[in-house]
Amino acid sequence: MEDKEFKALIELRKVKRESQEIHNEFLQKQEEDKDALESVTRELESLRSNLGELNLWIGDNKSGMCPEDWEEKGRRSEYLLMIQYRI
Repeated sequence: MEDKEFKALIELRKVKRESQEIHNEFLQKQEEDKDALESVTRELESLRSNLGELNLWIGDNKSGMCPEDWEEKGRRSEYLLMIQYRI
């Protein structure tokens, strides 16, 4: 085997090894991204569920309030409306 062919073969093996390392890093990062996305998706579903429960609770409490009762109840209904529309 000629010296040029031998050097080319060594370089080819080096490039192959480096590309395999890059590919392995990519696969690892892809798996980490997948795990992070699943975690964020679960958290989002949980928050949506909590928001739905909060909206039901606000609706239940808002309907029982009369404007003339707001002063004595510390304007609780306005507070509930404020919470509802800030979220």
